[in-house]
Amino acid sequence: MSLDEKDPGQPGARRLQEDLGSEQQSVLRYRQWIAERPEDPSLREMLAAGLYNLSRTQGRLGLLQEALECAREASELYRSMAAGHPRLREELARSLNNLGGLQRELGMREEALQSVQESASVYRQLAAEEPKVFRDALARSLNNLGVVQASMGLFQEALLCTQEAVSLRRQLAAENPEVFLPALATCLANLGNRRSSLGQLQEALECAREAVSLRRQLAASNTEEFLSDLAASLSNLSNAQHLLGQSLEALQSAKEAVALHRQRTAEQPEGTPPDPNLALGLFVLSNRQANLGLHEDALASLREVVSLRRALAASWPRAFLPELAFSLGSLAELHKQLGQHEQAMACAREALDTLWPFFLDTPRPFASDMETLFTILRDATWAVGYRLPRERLEQERFVSETLKVLHTPLPERS
Repeated sequence: MSLDEKDPGQPGARRLQEDLGSEQQSVLRYRQWIAERPEDPSLREMLAAGLYNLSRTQGRLGLLQEALECAREASELYRSMAAGHPRLREELARSLNNLGGLQRELGMREEALQSVQESASVYRQLAAEEPKVFRDALARSLNNLGVVQASMGLFQEALLCTQEAVSLRRQLAAENPEVFLPALATCLANLGNRRSSLGQLQEALECAREAVSLRRQLAASNTEEFLSDLAASLSNLSNAQHLLGQSLEALQSAKEAVALHRQRTAEQPEGTPPDPNLALGLFVLSNRQANLGLHEDALASLREVVSLRRALAASWPRAFLPELAFSLGSLAELHKQLGQHEQAMACAREALDTLWPFFLDTPRPFASDMETLFTILRDATWAVGYRLPRERLEQERFVSETLKVLHTPLPERS
C-alpha cells in the first residue's frame, strides 16, 4: 500500500475476498493470453495492471508476502515497458510506490528505500515535463520517501524530502484548497514527526497544530469523510505536547481524539466491524494516562484496545493478529510496572504465541518485538519466583540468534 494514501479502513471481508478471487482470475487469464499471443505488447500491460490491483487487495487482507511478489513482478514489467513507451512511466512510479510500502511493512527497509527513491525520481522527471499534471504525485512520492528514510534513521534526509512535499502541497492547496488541503494536512503531520525526530520539538508542535486546524476546517464541512482524520491529528498533537512536557494538554488532545473516534463509530450501521483507528487512539490515550499516574484508566484503555484488535483479528487475522500481539505486549508491560506479575505473564505469553508464527514466516519486522516480549515475560516470571520453561528458553535463544544474523552486515563483494 502506498505509504501516505488515506486508508479508508478495512472493507467488508466478503467484498475483499470477492475482489481477490476476481483479480486472481484476471491475472491467470492475462498469463494465458500472453502464452498464446506473446507478440502482443498490450497484454503485458494488462498483466502489469492486474498484478498491481491484486497486490493492493492482498495487502489489505494482510497477505503481505503474496502482495510483495505481485508488486515486484508488476514493477519489473512496467520498468521493462517504460523504456520504449514513456507514457508508462507514471504506472512504473505508482507501482514502485506500492512496492516500497510493502517492503517497508515487511521490514525490508533498504529495498523499500530503493523502490521509493526510484519512484520519486520518475515522478520528478514527469513533474519537470508537466508540472501541472504531476506536482501532486511528486509531493506524494517525496512524502513517502521521507517516511522510509525516517524508518531507517535518516532523519535529516527525511526532513528535507518532507519539507519539499509540504512546499509543493501548499502551492497546490493555495490554487485548489478543496482538493489539496487534505493532502497538505497529511504532509504537515509527517513534517511534525520528522522535526520531532531531530529534537525540533516546538516546530513539531506547530506542525501538529496546523494539521489539526486544517482538519477541523475540513471536518466542519464534511464530517463523515474527515472526522477520523481529525481524530488522528489530535493523537499526533498529543504526542507532540507530551514531548514538550505539556502533560495535561496532551491528555486532553488524546481524550478528544478518542471521543471523535467513538462518535464516528456510533454513526456506523449495526454490524460494522470495529474501527482500527479507535484502537490506535485508545493506545495513545493509555500512554498519556500512564504518564500521569492514572494507572487504572490506562489499564482500561489498553484492555479495550486488546478487545477491539481481537475482534478485528477474527475477521482479518493476517492484518490484525500482529497488532493484537503488540497491544498485549503493552498491557503486559503495564501490569509488570504495577507489580501485577501474574497478569503480565499471561499477556506476554499470549502475545508471544500470537506473534511467533509471523516471526517464523518473516523474521525481520518482528524480531525486535519478540525480544522485548521475552524480556517482559522473563522479568515477570522471575518476579514470582519461577523460571521460564525449556521450550520458552529455546524460543528466546532462537530469537536472539536471528537478531544477530539480521544485524550482521553482508560482506562486500570484490
